[in-house]
Amino acid sequence: MTALLKRTIDTDHYRLSPRIGTLQGILAKLEPKPVPAPLPPPKECPATRRARNRDRNFTRAKVERRRAQLEQSVARYLSQ
Repeated sequence: MTALLKRTIDTDHYRLSPRIGTLQGILAKLEPKPVPAPLPPPKECPATRRARNRDRNFTRAKVERRRAQLEQSVARYLSQ
């Protein structure tokens, strides 16, 4: 049955006709294509990983130092 459907589909001159679409649907139900293996998860950009690690890895001294830097930046901006 599937061989007959394949031959009919392959030898038809009008590939986009509704009849061929119907036959292709029937063939797909009789002989389903194997499901491809899922793709691996995307790799994370090293720069993003570094930024995330930097944000997670803080101490009281680092927070105080960053606060001082921000205050200096704000003061410099306001003085302009």
